Amino acid sequence: MYSRTNLMILFACSLKRLRRDRDGSSAVEFALVGPLMLIAIFGILEIGLMFFANQYLETATQQSTRLIMTGQVKSSSMTKEQFKQLVCERASLMIDCANLYVDAQKYDAFADADFSNPISGGDFVDNTKFITGKQGDIVVVRTFYKWPVLLANFYGYDQSNMNGNMRLLSASAAVRNEPW
Repeated sequence: MYSRTNLMILFACSLKRLRRDRDGSSAVEFALVGPLMLIAIFGILEIGLMFFANQYLETATQQSTRLIMTGQVKSSSMTKEQFKQLVCERASLMIDCANLYVDAQKYDAFADADFSNPISGGDFVDNTKFITGKQGDIVVVRTFYKWPVLLANFYGYDQSNMNGNMRLLSASAAVRNEPW
């Protein structure tokens, strides 16, 4: 049986050993810092993926608008849904056609083009049309895609600009139709 003095000495020695012992300190440090680091990495990956998807949408919009500019859309009597499908095929690696919207409108001058924000009250307002014009007309094609944001409003940093943790990606192309 230990006396009270012996127990105090044993306890003091145990505390000294515990202070000197560094086994497991890396695990504790990682437990404190690791989750924040992983969240930062996933946030960077999500933003990078979103920019990559937006670039895909931009490229698909530019390529598809060229068909309007050269008169191929008009000569084949392409509908809005067919044109949307064409854009979707060109960007299918990153986007789902269900959340894609296409707007094509003709204008008298480039300065008249409407690039207003289609978001109202946190929701996308679908006022899209499909007017490809005739030879010499100025046509502005805008595409919109609802991108789901996974790390929405995490630590005060929110990439979503719509309700439902969505971000509206957009791309546009303004051209003057060629004589065809």
